[in-house]
Amino acid sequence: EKGFHRFEWLHQDFEGQPFWADVSLTLMSFGDRPVIFVNWRDITAFKDLEKMLIEEREQLAVTLSATR
Repeated sequence: EKGFHRFEWLHQDFEGQPFWADVSLTLMSFGDRPVIFVNWRDITAFKDLEKMLIEEREQLAVTLSATR
């Protein structure tokens, strides 16, 4: 309805390996026809870092609570 949508999607490559993609869909016109322009980028490295930071934060919380 708004003409734009963005989301993260766990997809797989041609060899079946999973990867995270940041996907945006934009409704556009091509002549007098509506079309959807798709743009995506691989964000697997970002998601891996995010997961690592969450795990380390959890481990730090456990360590801090054990020293009290």
